[in-house]
Amino acid sequence: MLCIKFSIYLLFLMNTTIHSTALVFLQGASRSGKSSICDIIEQHENWNMVGSVYFSYCLWAFNELFPAAFACIKSGIETRNIRHAITRNIFIFKENVSEESKKSIILASQKIQDHFKDPAVYAHHRKEFSDFSLREICNNLKNNTHVLADVSWYVTQESIQSIDPAPSVFCALAYCPFTVAIDRLLARNKISQETGNIMNYRFFIEPLKSFLSLYDLNIEEKNAIDVVEKTTFLACLDNIELHLPHEATIIADSGFMMQELTCEQLQEHREIFLKKFENNEKLYVVPKIKYDILLRTDRLTPQECAEQINAHVSQKIIL
Repeated sequence: MLCIKFSIYLLFLMNTTIHSTALVFLQGASRSGKSSICDIIEQHENWNMVGSVYFSYCLWAFNELFPAAFACIKSGIETRNIRHAITRNIFIFKENVSEESKKSIILASQKIQDHFKDPAVYAHHRKEFSDFSLREICNNLKNNTHVLADVSWYVTQESIQSIDPAPSVFCALAYCPFTVAIDRLLARNKISQETGNIMNYRFFIEPLKSFLSLYDLNIEEKNAIDVVEKTTFLACLDNIELHLPHEATIIADSGFMMQELTCEQLQEHREIFLKKFENNEKLYVVPKIKYDILLRTDRLTPQECAEQINAHVSQKIIL
């Protein structure tokens, strides 16, 4: 009898992958509250977050490749605002910077922009950043901590399979209604402009593109996580239009430079949405991706979201 029980136990071990750590990919559209969840999760025991390294990577790359240009920019722009100056052409100068120095800073930024605008160059640096983020994840997992990764655009779940031993992998979807995300964007942008700290400044194109990449708007209710009212949605688009620049410079899209929506682009999206609604007064929001945890960030605090992630992992993982 003992032998039989021991054989069953061995069979159980052979068919069960035992993990001591978990990696949770945090997915969500821009302004869905991911950063706030990341800030909270690190306060939980045995958790670390990987996601904010893109900012430091950009500054390192700019300085490494163009030290003189970077020094010129840094002399007249706060470090926290440099990435937006180079990647978005938003220049918030320090006090008492002369007009001549401002021109030099803009020219220095354009020099760096011209380098990264090359799609091949940008693809190379994107790969470097992906590897950098993956190493950050691996180092945390080796330290026997769970990882919440807000790097889904750079590190794929497939690349995680190369980690040995591979962690348990989950996906947490941070969902916020599009209209609420736009309200948050307006509020955060206002604060950014008033304080002169534009690290958190976002273009309207960011929540729009990221929302459409993650969700479908369907007339069918199956697998839906939310409902969108036609009048509310169109009113939100009207509100966006009020805040768009009337003239926008079209930038060649390599993935590196970010530009705001133009009024014409917004109108194109409006027409697409109108076709989706047709005679319906509401549409259902259906995720395009598979997820393990749904976090309604319009209803839950960041603390509650972090607790749900921790509870899910505690239930699923074998320690």
